[in-house]
Amino acid sequence: MKVRTRGSGGLMIWAGSLFVLLGLLFLMPVIMLVIGIFTTEPLGQGADWSFSAFSVLATPNVQSAFIASTVIAIVTSIAGVTIAAVFAFLSERTDAPLRRLITPAMLVMFATPSIYYALGFSLLANPYTGLLNDVARILWGSTGPVVNIESWGGLLTVLTFRTVAFVYLLMVAAFRAIDRAHEDASLASGATPLTTFLRIDLPIIAPALSGAAIYAMIAGLQSFDTPLILGQPVGIVPLASLVYGLIDRQFPPQYSHAGLLGTILVVIALAMATLQHRLLGRKSFVSIGGKGARPEPHRLGRWGAAAGSFIALYLLIVQIIPFGMLIFSAFQPYPGVYGTLTLQHFSRVLASPRTTTAVTTTIALSVGVSFVSMVLALAIAVVSNRLSAVWGALMRSLVLIPFAMPGIVTAVAIVWAYISIPGLRELYGTVWLMAIGLVVVVMPFALHQAQSGLSQIAPELYASAQVSGAPPARAFADIVLPLILPHFLTGWFLAAIAIAGTLDIPLLLGSPHVTTIAAEVFDLSAQGKVAQAAALLIMLVGGLSLAGLLCLAVRRWARNSVMRRVMARANATHNRLNPFSASVQGATR
Repeated sequence: MKVRTRGSGGLMIWAGSLFVLLGLLFLMPVIMLVIGIFTTEPLGQGADWSFSAFSVLATPNVQSAFIASTVIAIVTSIAGVTIAAVFAFLSERTDAPLRRLITPAMLVMFATPSIYYALGFSLLANPYTGLLNDVARILWGSTGPVVNIESWGGLLTVLTFRTVAFVYLLMVAAFRAIDRAHEDASLASGATPLTTFLRIDLPIIAPALSGAAIYAMIAGLQSFDTPLILGQPVGIVPLASLVYGLIDRQFPPQYSHAGLLGTILVVIALAMATLQHRLLGRKSFVSIGGKGARPEPHRLGRWGAAAGSFIALYLLIVQIIPFGMLIFSAFQPYPGVYGTLTLQHFSRVLASPRTTTAVTTTIALSVGVSFVSMVLALAIAVVSNRLSAVWGALMRSLVLIPFAMPGIVTAVAIVWAYISIPGLRELYGTVWLMAIGLVVVVMPFALHQAQSGLSQIAPELYASAQVSGAPPARAFADIVLPLILPHFLTGWFLAAIAIAGTLDIPLLLGSPHVTTIAAEVFDLSAQGKVAQAAALLIMLVGGLSLAGLLCLAVRRWARNSVMRRVMARANATHNRLNPFSASVQGATR
């Protein structure tokens, strides 16, 4: 939907209000983060101006953190893009068995909290009580760990699994859009399959590959949850984990040092995104012509069985085994002690007051924050579409600021901003500040969902309601809102999943009395109560699964009922505006 009504007083009020709100939510924390680099204390608390924060760059732990983050970003992006490209090719360009499972499985992997994989693989292959190492000791008398997930190899492997799902979803559409006629023409002219790929396919998918690689590197630089669980026990501390340690594990908290490192991460992310735009922004990669060509899949023949086996093995290792380990460990009496199945860990978790607090807080934040985020995103999408191109782009750009900021840096920026303002610093450690942080984190995704829904609504539907005399608010409520409801519900649910599994915001903005399930799982794991952590995580995944089924049912009902209602209203409006056409239709009947 794209309706412009420049000059409207109501539109200007809405736009001004949204700009003020977005400035407070997104711009103010970033400005305060940068200012905080040059102060010794938060503003308003006797702060002195100083450049002392820059001395942290010369310390060995910061230098090793930069190296660790660089290694993670490079390795996971290269491996992730390569594996994701293989899956995208198998899914969209071949007749491989099980290919239809790839996209749903990648969606599930992308939506699943990172802590799920970190804890699942830790239970499988940690050097102390990991199942694989216990089996090796029992069967072969091994004295040391056969597989050690708490190592560089293990950490990079688990991070790559997460990257593959994310990158696949970014590039699968590009593989789907390749015109097979181009490949056939190249092969008919005598080119080899490799030459065809390098000269035909690769240039076409270059924007998707480069964009996915850039985003994968940014995600690698921002890695927090998995390194905190699998890397920190063996001294692998990337920048995001170091920023968290400077705030949470030092007294007094080193806000200026954390702000400096966080700002450097943001600058690197922005530089990489700018580089991608400069490299590919002016090039043409058109591959879809006006003939509407249908892509024909490549016949794998005898290689089909191997491709199907590869898909099945990957899904088994990445998705099924971690969840199986969580279930298995939750019902065992102790880690590494295998005996009669027991429910004691579930009983202890459910009996803990902290669990009650975590569950209550998680449900409230997941439902409430995701709903508020979708409402705000819908308002931004509607208003920005009716503004001029420059002001609309500026409004949307403010929402996209968190894309360049790791969650832990966003939390640091919010802490620094709110503790510097008298009257607002009392929010620190409360559920309200945590809610603000989560709104900031999920808003880019919520805006994407809202824009996707609006783009599919024909402008004529909204215009016909206005022409018939309906005021803009009535036209929006009767036409736009019902049609966008399925997208709204989907975005609401996916945002709720992201909030429920987020670890960095609750760890830094929460308190002993305000915690979430993800933070409680991390605390239990850090205390060595991994079986209880597994039990709590199973409860979280089970709750999200039930919520997902409910969301699908409601979405299907909303789509069917709303479409009938809106089409009936549109036909009624059309008949009022065209009485001659309505009389002809009646005579025909």
